Amino acid sequence: MPQHSHQTDRAVWFYRDYRGFSGGHLVHAWYYRFTREAPGFEPILCFSAQSLPGADNPWAIDPQHSRRRWLPSSGDVCFVAGLDWQHVAPRGGIDAQNPVINLIQGFGHAETGDPRWRFLDRRAIRLCVSAGVADAIRATGRVEGPVLVIENGTDIERLPDTEFDDKVERDVADSILIVGYKNAALAGAVAEQIARHGIECHLVGEQMPRQAFLDHLRGATMVVCCPLPEEGFYLPALEAMALGCAVVVPVAGGNAAYCRDGDNCAICDYDPSSIVAGVLRLRSLPPDRKRQLLCSARDTATSRQPDRIREKYLDVLRNIDRIW
Repeated sequence: MPQHSHQTDRAVWFYRDYRGFSGGHLVHAWYYRFTREAPGFEPILCFSAQSLPGADNPWAIDPQHSRRRWLPSSGDVCFVAGLDWQHVAPRGGIDAQNPVINLIQGFGHAETGDPRWRFLDRRAIRLCVSAGVADAIRATGRVEGPVLVIENGTDIERLPDTEFDDKVERDVADSILIVGYKNAALAGAVAEQIARHGIECHLVGEQMPRQAFLDHLRGATMVVCCPLPEEGFYLPALEAMALGCAVVVPVAGGNAAYCRDGDNCAICDYDPSSIVAGVLRLRSLPPDRKRQLLCSARDTATSRQPDRIREKYLDVLRNIDRIW
């Protein structure tokens, strides 16, 4: 990791209200880590008073023992995501003169009823996790500042070849995992229909500790994803690809960035019958096609490691004054 001179480094201020693990927090933590590795910049992370400790904290910093006062000053940079804007002074305040980087991970920012929508007219360099999200916020006509796309990825290393080959040889329906914590109603309906076909499955209907969730993925041969109808990117499907699983996923906004029907997964419509049809379609693949699909899926995940995100983000930091 590069050594920084604290006398010359520009502080990049991060703020988090951490109540439990989520994919959004995970990606935020990647950007915090990338900033630590950026020559000339030093991240400062401030947690809310309500933030919780826990092994799943992706910053590897215990909020209970790292209270920092949120105090970005002239010449510094603010990095905000979600509702963090509430802690940045509006136009006319000292903080408003500093460059602001706004990570946007979902389509909610583009919906008038969403509390994040009102911040689109605050000037910022917006980093969108998919082209679909970027298009959605541009379409509002309210965005102040440049809109850039840095597509998300996964930090899950692919399975070793021995474990991958074992999964390839097994029936993809040997161990079906339904990831349904974002839409429990849809996941339950899918589980019921799968059971009618005499196929067993395991349903994850609520958020669980990060390591436990990844262990479930490692043990599964097929992962059926039940995301929200509009996802900024949706990490679980990509994580399942990295871990050698056959993936069934409905169209859900930003997942179009990496999901290709028949090539690395089965894409279906957003309803239980279509999702179950995708399960049966993958189960009926001949061995050579199944291996091809699983290999393509693993290659997709491998090509989307955080290093690719890191390089694009560091390029933004290097040119932040010009972009701003």
